[in-house]
Amino acid sequence: MSILLHAGTASLMTLMINSTTVKKLVTTLGLCNITLPKRMAMYSAVQRIKEMEANTVSMLKLDRFLADANWTMTEEAIKIDYPYKFDIEEVSQIVRTLKCPDCNTEISHETTPQQIADIREEARLRLLTAQIASYQKQYHTGMLNQDAAQTLIGAAESCIDIRGKFMNIQEVKTYWESEGLLVSFRKLLSDWVYNVKDEKSKPSRNKILKLCHHIVFMDEFEYTSYIITLLNFMPILMDFMAPLNETYIRQLKICNYYFLGLYILEASLKALAMGRAYIFHHWNQFELVIIIVGLIDIMIINIFKTLHPAYRMIKTIRVFRVIRLIRVLRLLKPVIPRLINLLEKQTNKQLTFRYDIAKGYMQGAEDTEYLIEQISGHETISKEINKIMEKNKQDARKELGLMQRDYPDIVTAVKTKQAVQTVLNTATETLKVLISSGIVDKNEGAKLQKMILKKKQNLGTLPSTIAPPSAEELLHSISWLENEKNQIEFLQKKARILCYDYGDVICEEHEMPQGIHLIISGMTKLFGSSPCYGVDKDVYEQRYPTQVPYTDYLVSGAIIGELNCLTKQEMEYTVTCETAVQVSEYD
Repeated sequence: MSILLHAGTASLMTLMINSTTVKKLVTTLGLCNITLPKRMAMYSAVQRIKEMEANTVSMLKLDRFLADANWTMTEEAIKIDYPYKFDIEEVSQIVRTLKCPDCNTEISHETTPQQIADIREEARLRLLTAQIASYQKQYHTGMLNQDAAQTLIGAAESCIDIRGKFMNIQEVKTYWESEGLLVSFRKLLSDWVYNVKDEKSKPSRNKILKLCHHIVFMDEFEYTSYIITLLNFMPILMDFMAPLNETYIRQLKICNYYFLGLYILEASLKALAMGRAYIFHHWNQFELVIIIVGLIDIMIINIFKTLHPAYRMIKTIRVFRVIRLIRVLRLLKPVIPRLINLLEKQTNKQLTFRYDIAKGYMQGAEDTEYLIEQISGHETISKEINKIMEKNKQDARKELGLMQRDYPDIVTAVKTKQAVQTVLNTATETLKVLISSGIVDKNEGAKLQKMILKKKQNLGTLPSTIAPPSAEELLHSISWLENEKNQIEFLQKKARILCYDYGDVICEEHEMPQGIHLIISGMTKLFGSSPCYGVDKDVYEQRYPTQVPYTDYLVSGAIIGELNCLTKQEMEYTVTCETAVQVSEYD
């Protein structure tokens, strides 16, 4: 009892001391102080809300039903105060300007390096949070699949704990580069099987050679070759079993001669049937290697038979015995094409995943681009982050362009699926508006929803590879032509197909456009001053000021110089080829 009494008394005294001193102690040590970056972010948010409220009030004053409301009371009721307590010095740090009491002129406030570093770090964290929100939004709208969204969110969260670390495409690439081995293996197998000259050469007029050609290219000849290889595996296997090898050594030697003779006969028939084309086929080269190794094997066994068996001789014989196993690899010939198909499906999934990640990252960077100034709250930091994000976007554009160059079929399929998904999502949202407004009743809406849902389910049946569109198909897809037959035919008459190599210049800054260029294949780089899109340059720069040099990458389907041709203005950027490029020029 005394122990419990002492323990309870000690606990009670601890609670009383803590309740009366901890708050004062924490306040004295400054542990409850809100940092300057958070104060600036809160100030920016409050100012934005106040600006929104003022705009809303101005609009509502024009409303005929609310025009006679008591706006003085309304403005007082909606007033939002800054939530943190601060003094005049902190206010000056937040607004970053002080006013002279005599002449009322603004005096800029000097922020310390430590404050700049804290503001930059806070802005970085908020920017990463905004990027995560963008990836989640893309997933909910169907623009990103679940795996790609999780990968991007995980990559962004991993950057949060590293001070000063921004998310970039090089970091994101590490999530798919580990899967590149499968792509390389598929390419190796495809080159082995398909990247050869045509095996089925024309038959000779010679009767014997013509007969050989007929025999060699019969399916039965191939099946017989596989059966011979399979039968040859049994004596090879027995050769490794010591009791059987000693008992049937003579029979195994005869079998070796017999099967090697069949391989020589097969190779001779193919050589007679195909002529010079025989040696260019990889499988035929492999069969010649088997025959040469088999002949060396027989020669060594017969030579060593007359000599005293030494350890090195026995070891050499065993090595050639093991090498005989490569004959079994002939059975892979019918298997490899099927293996290539399986690998192709898997690699298509991986490449689709790769493109989804790069596209999602690019979209996230564009979504957060207009939030940087609000997030940073400081002009210098805003410029720094803008430069970093612009460079990251350029790298992402280049990566997307290179993927389109290397895997055009897969990228076209991914873009097609995303286009279908986006349109169907828009149809779903439109249907919800129609139902909520009473234009469509619930039963009709349910039927339409089922139809849209069925279309979404059919997305899985779309092919994983789609051939890129031709120049004519791309021309029909240009929105401002509106698929007008007469206009398209007029442009087709003026069309010229031009081919450029890496590094070639398609057009230069400040020169008059020679025509409209429609990119059919390849990737181009645009750099120079920012395009004004037909707006007067002084007006555009005043409305959209930027200190970052303009750089962009365009791939197939993009158009270069259409507004410059229509407005008869000089080119605002230089266009160079990052790869071999094919364009259709309309002058």
